[in-house]
Order: sequence, then structure tokens, then C-alpha cells
Amino acid sequence: MVPRKITNNKKSSNTAKYKAQSSSKKGKTNGSFTVFKTVATVFVVFLLLFLATETFGVATLSSMSDSVKSFVASLKSGEGYPYQISSSSVKNIDMMSNNVFLLTDSATISLDSTAKEVAKINHTYASPAMSIQGGRAVVYDRGGYRYMVQSRTEKLFEGETKHKILTCDMGKSGNIAVVTLEKDSCGVVTVYSNKFTKTQFKWACYSEKIVDVALSDNGKYLAVAAISAKDGEVFSKVYVFDFNYSKAVAVFDYPKTSVFDVEFSSRDTIIVMGDNLRNVIKNKTQRQEDVSFETSTLMRYSMSESGTNAVLLSEYGSANKNILKVYNKSGKEVFSKKIESAVKNIYCNANTVGVLLDDKLVMYDINGNEKEKIKSKKDSIDVLFYGRDTYIYAIGEIIKCP
Repeated sequence: MVPRKITNNKKSSNTAKYKAQSSSKKGKTNGSFTVFKTVATVFVVFLLLFLATETFGVATLSSMSDSVKSFVASLKSGEGYPYQISSSSVKNIDMMSNNVFLLTDSATISLDSTAKEVAKINHTYASPAMSIQGGRAVVYDRGGYRYMVQSRTEKLFEGETKHKILTCDMGKSGNIAVVTLEKDSCGVVTVYSNKFTKTQFKWACYSEKIVDVALSDNGKYLAVAAISAKDGEVFSKVYVFDFNYSKAVAVFDYPKTSVFDVEFSSRDTIIVMGDNLRNVIKNKTQRQEDVSFETSTLMRYSMSESGTNAVLLSEYGSANKNILKVYNKSGKEVFSKKIESAVKNIYCNANTVGVLLDDKLVMYDINGNEKEKIKSKKDSIDVLFYGRDTYIYAIGEIIKCP
């Protein structure tokens, strides 16, 4: 309701009395209408939350609840960027939906577009790590026993394992995969449902060490990257599981390659990243031809939730001769561009690729056309963006670009 303007103009008593009565009646009417709107809004929100629970399950309910809490929190703005942070404490930084999400050595911090701390959740993990998907993060103590799941606004679950944690993965559907180092095995992966207490799937690997796992968008499939040695050379395998079966539906060998990352870029497409190649598995069982990095060295790699992924290769190990390659969610290359300068970092989403150079950030569209150049500080470390909001993480601060 708009506040009434108070003036010092003197009016006749009758006129003043009439205006006061009119204003009083108007105030009561507006007040009643405001209350009605508030009640109606709350009712609609709870109705949507109920329908989401009945139709889609806990993950969607949590996401909607998180969105409501985030909206309410945004009604009061923060102090604005730059946001000051001790870089020595930062372990990782990424976007969780439209919030900047920081993992430090003692807490997770969720920042909105005004630098307001929407949530700050403390932890005591010795070696904290995280995985973000679908507006949630699983934060875990690598080499420890504890982990937690959180949204942008609150902690959703906290768990503890009996064995040391190797790695974890957050699924878009809300389920999580936790890999532990158990007796007589090189790694056991356990997938928990989106309620976090029910086991969906469990598999133990006895011949290779599990280095990474990825859950499919629908939460019904799992990709596992494992590494070992064969004939004195590094040897990697990728296993693909359907939760309806106890054994892998497909197994792929990568000799003389150290596979470090597997990701589902779509429901049926898996991206495999190694130290010397990139590979695509379609329909979960059909391996495409390897793309070798040949004489180039992998320098940077970015994978978006949309499935768009970008790779930065250094030609002959030269810091000033780089090749940026960008792929869509089906694994097809959409553009390749030579960059004749040192690159600090890269970041991508469905429509944009950012390349952070020594003194500027260059933004490209998904076809490789230059969209924008933004001046950056010499001590810049990383770049993040969501929608129209672009952030640069520099030593001691996070800057929001104009």
C-alpha cells in the first residue's frame, strides 16, 4: 500500500474532516485487500507444493520450497558486490541455479545477485569437496566419513558412512551416489533415493579404483570411471549400470588413458574425459570414436548442467597457443577457436562460453561468435555466470560484472 503524503497545507475544517474520513475508509479497504492477497498467495504456494509432492516427489517439492524461501530472502537486498572472501579458505566456487555457491574450509555460503548470504552452513570437514546438480549440492569430507545435502537456502540431510568417502555425485533427480573405500574392494558405490535413506543401487569394484561417478538425469542409470595399471601402463574403464540389473549393461576400456571425469550430458549420452582424449557414449552402450588430444595438453574443462561442455587444449604445451573446443549435449562439436594468449579459466552454460584471459573476460555465444568483452583484474581466478548475471572471482573478492 502506497504511504499517504503528509502536507502542511491548511484547509477548512469541513474539507479536512471529509478527507480524513475518506482516507480512513480507503485505508481500511486497502488493508483488507492486502490481507486477502497475502492469504491467497500463501494458499496458492502451499497448493503448488502439495501438488508437486503428489505428482513429482520430494525433489520437486524441495526445489519449489527452496525457490519460495529464496524469493522471500531476496525481498531484502544484500550490501552488493564485490563480496569479500579470504581466497585461502575457498575450496570451490560454482553456480547453484542463480546463486553463487562457495565451499570454504569451514562453511558453504550461498549468495544471491545482491551479495546477500541466503544461507551459510558450517562444517568441520578436513578435506571438503562438492557436487552440484538440479539446485542441490552434496558436500562431503573426502577421506572422511560425513556428508550433507543442501539447497540454496538450507541443509536437507546429513549422513555418515562406516567407511572413508572417495567421491560423491549429486543427481538432477535428487538422488545421490556415495563412493566409499571398503574392505577387500577398490571402491563401493551406493546410490540413495531423493529421500537419502533408501538404497537404490549398490555395486563393489574389486579390480580398479573408482575415481568418478555420474547419475543420469532421470536417476535410473549410473556411469562409473575406474582406474588401474596393466602391463606397466595406466588403464581405465567406464562401467554403465541400469538400476534394474546388478551387473553393468556396458563396460568400455581406455588403455594408456587416465579417465578422471564422467558426466551424463543428456539422459542417454555420457561424456568421458581422460588426460589424453575425449569420448562420447551414446544410448548408454554405443561408444563413439575417441577424440585424441594428440600433441596438445588438456588445460581446462567445463561441463554445464545443460550438457554443453567446453575443452581448452594447449598446443605443444605452450601457454599462449590454445584451442577452445565447445560441444553440445549430444557430444557434437559446435565450434573451435584458437586463442593466442594465456587463459586463466573457462566456463559454459547452455548458450554462452566464457574465456577468462589475463586482463579481460571474452564471452562467446554457442556458435562461436564473440558477444562481449569485459575488463578484468590481473588477479582474477575464475568466471561464473547465470542468465544475465556474470561474476569474476579474484583474489579476496567476488565481483559482479556490470
